[in-house]
Amino acid sequence: MRYIPGSSPVHRLWAGTKLVIMALLGMLIAVRPSWPVIGMVAGFVGISMIVARIPVGAAPRLPRWFWYGLMIGVVLTAQSHAAPFVTVGGVRLSVGGMLDWLRLTSVSMTMFAAAALLGWTTPLSELAPALSRLLAPLRRLRLPVDEWVATVALAIRCLPLLVDEIRTLLAVRRLRVGRRPGHRRMAGRLAALPLQARSTTELLCTAIVTCLRRAAEMTEAIVARGGFGAVAHQPAHPRRADAAALAALVGLAVATFLV
Repeated sequence: MRYIPGSSPVHRLWAGTKLVIMALLGMLIAVRPSWPVIGMVAGFVGISMIVARIPVGAAPRLPRWFWYGLMIGVVLTAQSHAAPFVTVGGVRLSVGGMLDWLRLTSVSMTMFAAAALLGWTTPLSELAPALSRLLAPLRRLRLPVDEWVATVALAIRCLPLLVDEIRTLLAVRRLRVGRRPGHRRMAGRLAALPLQARSTTELLCTAIVTCLRRAAEMTEAIVARGGFGAVAHQPAHPRRADAAALAALVGLAVATFLV
């Protein structure tokens, strides 16, 4: 959710249009999770990033455990019972299982890139008013739309605070524990696993306690000010560029059903 200032056509789109596009892209992949559909959606997201002039350095640097988890997933799915199968070195491997794993990973990466593009090109303050306008028809059904939007707005506003809290906790932990010497041998690494697991558990418990304390303080502040209130509406509204973006997405949807 780090906003990258710019004046590209994607930046100028209304925040509500971007939310609708995100929802429609997710529906397209959910209805037809085939390789052509995934490729077209990924191409749509990639072209949008090029038009938005998103720099390469904006992409997050994923930790090692993420890639280790992907490798473990490949190993586990290779032992599934989905046809076809191949035998490598006397070991029977499931090509169908690995293809399913690759499809799921591709879908996840594509939707993550779309969500990142939304955060890079949209200020956080524009999301709640756009969501309020999109959900306005539900007020006729006497649904608590204002409460929902206010909750989403608070969650978005508190996201940077949560990130800062976690960074502070990590820094305090490094100061208290210090830098341990690296274990080059496998036996040393295995011996250090229980200590790392205990440290991780303590860090998670501390983070939960901190989040609960912050939530209690925010609740008291909201009650003292008289409740949720209303989300400030902004003058932004759909324009011709938004209609063109939705038309392009409709064309993509028609193409997915024709493939």
